[in-house]
Amino acid sequence: MSTEEIPLPPSLAVVPNIPWHEQTINQLQAEWNYWDEQVRGAPEWGASFAFAMKERAACERWLEKRLREFDAAAAERRAMELTEAWPS
Repeated sequence: MSTEEIPLPPSLAVVPNIPWHEQTINQLQAEWNYWDEQVRGAPEWGASFAFAMKERAACERWLEKRLREFDAAAAERRAMELTEAWPS
């Protein structure tokens, strides 16, 4: 698939684009997939390749951050459930 045929993810299809720090995990994953396809379809070592690599890496960092936050929140919820279930 050429890079012209890759549909924009929802986070990039709106103007202004949804910033990474405001995106959900699903939105970040869709955007990472988009940039990964751009990397795969771009001529190596050109400006478009370098830009797509930079965007994919930044998106990946935000996705990892959001997943860590999600895991921490899930662990905290589980700890609260266990505390509430503990007999007094």
